[in-house]
Amino acid sequence: WIKSVNNPVLTNGESGSWDERHVRNPSVLFDEYLYKMWYNGAKYGGPDYIGYATSSDGVTWNKDLSNPVFSGAYFSTPSVVWNGDKFVMYFATNLYSGYESEIGVAFSDDGVSWTYDPVNPVLQYVSGSWEAEIGGPTTLLHGAGYKVWYHGINKIGLAEGPVDTPPEPLELSDVKIEWQEATPFTQPHGFANLELIGRKLYLPGGGNEGYLQPIFSIYGIDNDDWYAGPNVPVAKAGNCATTVINDLLFYIGGEGPNGGRWSPENEEFNPNTNQWTLRANWPSPRR
Repeated sequence: WIKSVNNPVLTNGESGSWDERHVRNPSVLFDEYLYKMWYNGAKYGGPDYIGYATSSDGVTWNKDLSNPVFSGAYFSTPSVVWNGDKFVMYFATNLYSGYESEIGVAFSDDGVSWTYDPVNPVLQYVSGSWEAEIGGPTTLLHGAGYKVWYHGINKIGLAEGPVDTPPEPLELSDVKIEWQEATPFTQPHGFANLELIGRKLYLPGGGNEGYLQPIFSIYGIDNDDWYAGPNVPVAKAGNCATTVINDLLFYIGGEGPNGGRWSPENEEFNPNTNQWTLRANWPSPRR
């Protein structure tokens, strides 16, 4: 093994942050082009919670703005797997006993918003035994079920289950499409493109009756709510190209200022930092 020259690749947060004291116990998955990490952190005098970070190369990590993504009690040593339908996280907690560490499970569609399993804890401590305190789960998706290795007092145990039942294949006749009116956006965007990242829609720039606009609207699907994001660096009237790469939004070219010239700007938005960055201009501006 060769340690990275970039170590440490993830550090504790600034003073006063939720993870100012430490960051520990990473659980990492590689999802197409993106590394996803769940880890536990804590502030001085506070319990451990679970945070989330992403990286395109496994070295430079961006902590999620909604961190901690799993909090409310002591939560640590996350172990996350993807079962083909959702993220499944096993974790150590004292939420159920109030003192002794036990193991629970939660589910998520996006790795950020988690739902507790109502049957928690899935593994309980056993007083007076080597399992008087259990934690540190490591999870393996094996076939349609799970294997979880965990530590007790100087010993390691294994538990298996539950078995996931694969969904029945849908016939075309079973599919029903229903439209539901959502909240309309509050800022006018003419000739603008819409992109989806996670559970949010992003709508940058666009003209309004001939005026260039630097506005940036974001829609949260779960809350059915539009809000204003940070203005784009260069205002454009529309006819821009947009795309998403590694959860980064790129806003390129289009009709810009100075008498309707075609803009060469390549603007990148990072949802994790909530910031725009100007990247290298493209060589042949056009719409």
